[in-house]
Amino acid sequence: MATRNFVPRKDGEGSIGKAKKRWGAAFFDKLFVKSIEGIENIFASLGVRYSIEPNGYVCFGTIWGKVVLQWGTVITEGATGGKKVVLPLEVSRNLTMVGTIQSSTTPTKIVAVDLGSRTIYTSDTSGVLSGATVRWLHLGIV
Repeated sequence: MATRNFVPRKDGEGSIGKAKKRWGAAFFDKLFVKSIEGIENIFASLGVRYSIEPNGYVCFGTIWGKVVLQWGTVITEGATGGKKVVLPLEVSRNLTMVGTIQSSTTPTKIVAVDLGSRTIYTSDTSGVLSGATVRWLHLGIV
């Protein structure tokens, strides 16, 4: 003879974990969702925000001194070798900016960054200005 609640019968009667008896799992699911929503609200109130796109940013808010990390791609002009970078999020202070050529071959171009104007210049290794696709990374303060 089967003991109910300990040894379930083959039709599932008396088993632990039926849909109507899963109150514990539903409670923890709701608790987890509410916790995540609470954390998101706290970050938003501190100014933490982000845009994870090809040209995007992560702003660390007031808790980290309003530092913002931004990235993107720019294509420099062939005649001048330069292109001004338009940041996804405007900053009050530029800290640093770097650029790298997107290339699957041996590097034949050089990247230079004018931090004050946020302009990226590219040239051939011989020093002749030329166009190129440049991935850039900028650190600043909003």
